[in-house]
Amino acid sequence: MSTSVDTGAEDTLSTIVECGGERVALQYYCGSLDFTRLFDLRRLRFLRKISVCRKVALKECFYRTDVDYLCYEYNVNFSLSLSVINHSVYSKFVDICGMF
Repeated sequence: MSTSVDTGAEDTLSTIVECGGERVALQYYCGSLDFTRLFDLRRLRFLRKISVCRKVALKECFYRTDVDYLCYEYNVNFSLSLSVINHSVYSKFVDICGMF
């Protein structure tokens, strides 16, 4: 009993696993963000909530640490809605995968 392996399927699998130099395409096909984008999205949501907080000490501890980088990286600002921020992060993820 012999088993044959379709080399086309192996090539596709290696492309999926190594997409964009990162192992992210598998998450793309599963409908979820990779760890980096998921972590950035959660930081953006957290920092956005802090941006409207009245407690100055809280803002000073967290607010300026990542805001400029994250806003630049995902081309967002905190006046945008959460759905727009979510879309920007997901679009960046799709660009990294080179899917569309």
